[in-house]
Amino acid sequence: MQKYKSKDWKDWIFERFGDKEKYIIRFNEQHAAYSIRSTNKKNETTIYFEFMNNEDNEVLYDVQFSENDKEDNFRWPSPFTVDKEYKPSFLSQLKAGTRLETSLFYNEKFINRLESEWLVIPLKNGWKEELNFIGTKIYRAKLKINGGNGTDWDMNEKYTFNLNDWESIKLIFGFGKSSEIFKCESMN
Repeated sequence: MQKYKSKDWKDWIFERFGDKEKYIIRFNEQHAAYSIRSTNKKNETTIYFEFMNNEDNEVLYDVQFSENDKEDNFRWPSPFTVDKEYKPSFLSQLKAGTRLETSLFYNEKFINRLESEWLVIPLKNGWKEELNFIGTKIYRAKLKINGGNGTDWDMNEKYTFNLNDWESIKLIFGFGKSSEIFKCESMN
C-alpha cells in the first residue's frame, strides 16, 4: 500500500485524488462533503467523503459511492461506519464534544483497509447494482463487485423502512414492483 504524508482526512483527499488530469474534487459546504469524479465526462461514478461539519478534518461521517448524482441509482454507504474495530474511544468522543456514531478516524491502518476493501470497488473494479422499486421509490438495492467469484450479491441493502403504509401494502401484494440492473464502471 502507498504511504501517505497527510496528517488528516482533508489533506489525504487532496494527496490521494489531487491528480487534476484524473480527478475532479468538489466541496459541498452545505453538506460538509467532498465529491471525487473522474475527468472522463462519460464516467459518472462519484465517491463522497462526508464530514460531521465543515471544520472537521479528523473524523469522517461516511465514505460512499454512486454511479451518478441522479435519483435512479443507489448511493452505497460504507460498511466501515459501524465497524467495531474502529469504534471511537470515549476520549475521542469527549474531544469531538459529542457522542460519535462513526468510526472513521484518520490513521494509516484504516487508510490501507479503506483503499483495499472499499475504494477498490469504485476506483478499480466497478460493480453491478440491481434496484428494486415500488412505483418510483427504491426499496432494495443489491451490489455485486465486478471480478468477484461468487454467484450471490456482495451487498443486499433493504430500505423498506422508507416506505409509507400504502407503499408497504403495495409491496406485500406485489403491486407496482419493478427492477432495474445497472452496470457501473470504475473510475480508473
